[in-house]
Amino acid sequence: MKIKLVNIKDAEKLTKEIQEVWPLFLPKPQFEVLKELECDLEDKFIVVSDKPLKIDGDCVYLWSKPDPQQVIIRAIELAYAQTEKVYTRRSFISGKQYEKMVTSPRVTDSCLAPLGCSQCISSCPYSAIQKVEGKIYIDYKRCTNCGLCSASCPIGAIEPPLLNWSSITVISKTVKKDKITISCDPEIGDIVVPCIGYLGVEEISVLSSRFNIDLVCPNEKCINRKAAEHALQIFNSFKVKEKVELNLVGVKRNDYIKAVNNLKLSGESEFDIHAYKVNVNDSCTLCGVCSRKCPTNALKIVYSEKIVKLVVEPHRCVGCNYCVKVCKEDAIRVSKVNNYEYLKEDYSYVASEDEIAFCKRCGKPIDSKRMIVKVAKVLGKDPEELMYCNSCKQEMTAERILKSWVDRFGEIRRGK
Repeated sequence: MKIKLVNIKDAEKLTKEIQEVWPLFLPKPQFEVLKELECDLEDKFIVVSDKPLKIDGDCVYLWSKPDPQQVIIRAIELAYAQTEKVYTRRSFISGKQYEKMVTSPRVTDSCLAPLGCSQCISSCPYSAIQKVEGKIYIDYKRCTNCGLCSASCPIGAIEPPLLNWSSITVISKTVKKDKITISCDPEIGDIVVPCIGYLGVEEISVLSSRFNIDLVCPNEKCINRKAAEHALQIFNSFKVKEKVELNLVGVKRNDYIKAVNNLKLSGESEFDIHAYKVNVNDSCTLCGVCSRKCPTNALKIVYSEKIVKLVVEPHRCVGCNYCVKVCKEDAIRVSKVNNYEYLKEDYSYVASEDEIAFCKRCGKPIDSKRMIVKVAKVLGKDPEELMYCNSCKQEMTAERILKSWVDRFGEIRRGK
């Protein structure tokens, strides 16, 4: 990564200040002191100047004020920014592809749409997102880059072009500033985003745990103003009593849950906090399919001495509805709740329970009584006939076969 200092009065001093705070995990930058700026297609770079400078061409760069901490923030944003390989006019001479900044959100492979999730679709005010054969596609002709789809995804499967979860994690761990302003205007924001609408409850809670943040939308007539107002509503309702140190791991849902628990958030919220409740009706047979298929392990089948339970750990639930899809009994419904209790790591509840049926012959546990009744009804049998484990069923079948032979041919005698 290059840092181009353009018309900076004391460039040598600023260079030393940046080097002193430069994160060890980022490659050491190459510094260039310039009077004029041209497009550089060979590498990503930060432009440092008193005022924003525009460059013709598809250069991968961000602008920063001559402030060491802001340069670090821009470097982190740029290091994790989405880029794509493109052919330019220069490609005809060099034969190479060059990087170009991606300007719209992208769907990652972690998307849960194939399992049934569709939260991003309902969040888009411009109908720019659709699901085709279980996959999410964004119509970039309709997309205005407002960020609501990214903010609606509880696992971060829709990545913004700038300020993705990796960069948020690193900024929270690295940057030494008390107050940080976030805006689409680089002259205003310490952190630059396409629109503050990209900031959902996860981003705001994690950044608020470390910094005094401020969100600024400079244009009330912007086409994405409603998205910005959504972020501002969350921000204005989000009150952090005291800052805490979070051991962030770079996974959006995990880090968010840590923030909620460490900040000791509680009670009802005025906005969607990406919390979910799994409701199960009496037609549940506790077969365990939902617990085995749940991609986040939010559902668990737990056995006690005489009872089998379906236990929900709601902080793990991301509302993908896969449990609804795989339940053959149509017994499950998932609903949104705005109570922080459902995001507490130590909170769980029993969604369904039943007595365990025991083998009438050997006493081993077989299944839930509801399952026995369900199978008996399908087979048209008395449930009592099914109250045997597989081993005992095999033994009883063998005994019946042997008895029929004895009845027909008499006692079987073995020769010497």
